[in-house]
Amino acid sequence: MRSILAEALLNRIASERFRAFSAGSSPLCRVDPQAVALLRTLGYDTKALRSKCWVEFLAPTAPVMDVIVLIGGTMLRTAWPGEPLVLEWHIPTELQPDHILSDQVAHIYGLLEARIAHLASQPLDLFKEASGEESISLVA
Repeated sequence: MRSILAEALLNRIASERFRAFSAGSSPLCRVDPQAVALLRTLGYDTKALRSKCWVEFLAPTAPVMDVIVLIGGTMLRTAWPGEPLVLEWHIPTELQPDHILSDQVAHIYGLLEARIAHLASQPLDLFKEASGEESISLVA
């Protein structure tokens, strides 16, 4: 759920500078319905969102990542093409059964929104050596 929210957020906040993707180590066969419901409520187009495994981004045809953000989980340390910068964010995902689920998803969205807004405000040179490119790819 967190990576889908992060993908949607960054692609909305800074699509002119970033191209975001989401992936997990054990993706479900579908995008989390609570995440989709929240994003739709907030006016996001969710048609292109899909559950993906991070291994997909190791394929020769995959976009080369400049930055990888680990969101509260562990990803197998691997030799990523292009040697991207790897950031680790600890965003809780444990949903409490005695709390309203939609409120918890909105809280996670708010945590991600603050971090992503900060990330998007940084100069591109902070993430990689100047290469003349005007945007970078990121997987969360």
